Amino acid sequence: MADALEEEALTVTHKHLESRALSGSQALNILRKIKEGEKKYADMEAEIELLRTELDLGIEPQSRSESVKKNTTQKIKRKKTNVGLRNPKRDPTRGKKNAQ
Repeated sequence: MADALEEEALTVTHKHLESRALSGSQALNILRKIKEGEKKYADMEAEIELLRTELDLGIEPQSRSESVKKNTTQKIKRKKTNVGLRNPKRDPTRGKKNAQ
């Protein structure tokens, strides 16, 4: 995108994207790291499950991905505000004068 801005282009073209693309070795390295991370996570989950089995804990824990899904799908409850309506709690009182 920086190339497109420098050229003052109206759109980002395929040429702009190709100039910033990762090399094959960089992409392979990223893929390798992703696979290593996924394997570590799977091993960790297996160890936790084995531990829970050994401790005879019957309740299965929620996986992290499930808890993230539940948190993102729940609606966020927000306090209802009355936009444009005066808030009398903020009105100045008779005994108090504005500080100067």
